[in-house]
Amino acid sequence: MRAGADTALARVVSVFGEARAHHAYLFVNKRANRMKVLVQDGFGLWLCARRLYEGSFIRAALTQERGLRPELAGLVISLYAVGGMFAGPFGGALADRVGRRATLLAGTSCAGVLMLALGLARSTWALVAIAPWLGVFSDACRPPLAAAVADVVPLEHRERAYGLISWAINLGFATASA
Repeated sequence: MRAGADTALARVVSVFGEARAHHAYLFVNKRANRMKVLVQDGFGLWLCARRLYEGSFIRAALTQERGLRPELAGLVISLYAVGGMFAGPFGGALADRVGRRATLLAGTSCAGVLMLALGLARSTWALVAIAPWLGVFSDACRPPLAAAVADVVPLEHRERAYGLISWAINLGFATASA
């Protein structure tokens, strides 16, 4: 799964003979906990990668508190992850069009509303419908945030700044779940 777009494209060509326009090709590692999607959109290629976390706390909440069967709980978690795969290109394109601040505000606001909707949803189909959009909007803020840090922080301090962002996000998740 260390392959970039060129290696993935070469694999697609070796298997299918060509990479056809408006097609997506899915790659999964042997442990099935990481996936990449290579998309040929007619103008060029883009490669999305996503690590699929086990989601044990979420799965337990969905199965024990919501009464979902384990495979449906897995579907909801997977749809969230699939939505998150498209968050980077979506968030980056949106930031280029409407600006970083507007994208950060819209992404966090939409993610908050969708999280509330997910908590209030009572049907399985509502969970299935909300989960991918929550994945998109939860991670859509990462590209404009990374670009804003690159604009403000000098090159020699960027690695530490990005590390502090990850630390702050993890601290937020840890305190929010407590």
